[in-house]
Amino acid sequence: MVVEAEGCRKSRRGSQGQAMKQAFDLSAAAASLANNPAAKGLVGAIRRFDAIASVRVDLQTVREAVDALKGLLQSDEEDVSLTGLALLTTAVITYARATDTTSKSRFRVGIDGAFDAGVKDVHKGIIKLRDNVIAHFGPGDNWNDERIVWYSDDDGFAFTAVHRRVNFMAKTIFALDLLCLLALPYAKELEIARAKDLDDALVEMSPKIEAVVMKHPFDPDAFYGSTSEASKHFWNRGSLRERRFE
Repeated sequence: MVVEAEGCRKSRRGSQGQAMKQAFDLSAAAASLANNPAAKGLVGAIRRFDAIASVRVDLQTVREAVDALKGLLQSDEEDVSLTGLALLTTAVITYARATDTTSKSRFRVGIDGAFDAGVKDVHKGIIKLRDNVIAHFGPGDNWNDERIVWYSDDDGFAFTAVHRRVNFMAKTIFALDLLCLLALPYAKELEIARAKDLDDALVEMSPKIEAVVMKHPFDPDAFYGSTSEASKHFWNRGSLRERRFE
């Protein structure tokens, strides 16, 4: 998936008056400018846009995992438990990372602002599942049930361990489905708003700040790998790019 913002109203032209193909790594530039008070607005705009774009990609991953899980519920195959477990684990952990986890590497963007009180309870249920069942062991609403049983038979008394574990549940799948239905449009709206803020910050940056930004070129071939489709089509606006922010 390729996500990019192309809203800067500045244009650069070569010596023959032709537009120059140039790309600059704003994430790297933000790191270089982090301690520069004059760049505070630009750095903040970059990081806020980076956070929401990253969260939206996480939510899209959840959406795809949930769609695959819904397909498994309709599957005629005899054993889809391991596939379901992998998809459910991915969906729950990625959803929690996008909506609840605080990280030094990414601002929290408040996706739960898309939810009313009832849906917030559904959201909390998924976070609880991540905390108490997926990331750490716990029984968690009958997901795991393990007992040590003492019993007797013809040979006398003995004890054993019994286990019952659920790999995925329909109600969890549909809960995530609902959350994605509300969270993704909300994230996209935030992304567009923050792209506009970043656009303004790029237009307003001083020549000195701009000079620092231009010291951080971005090479699509080095980033994606020269043989990847994303690298081949980086400059093609109608190919792999998701949107232009204008």
